Amino acid sequence: GKTIRLGSAELMCFAPSPRCAITMHEQGGDIPKDPSMLRTIVKHADQILGVYCMVKKTGTVNTGDSLTLS
Repeated sequence: GKTIRLGSAELMCFAPSPRCAITMHEQGGDIPKDPSMLRTIVKHADQILGVYCMVKKTGTVNTGDSLTLS
């Protein structure tokens, strides 16, 4: 039920987003395969590392924009 404001956009959070095994795989050649990644997310964040959102207000988001959660 919280709102994320990023740039001039607003997103309404409605559910936690659990992480899956994809976090352990190589990511575009820049981040190597790391099986401990998912274990760490499970141990410290109950396997949650994100949220599902709906767009409340469309807007522009630029690098360096601040993010607020209310």
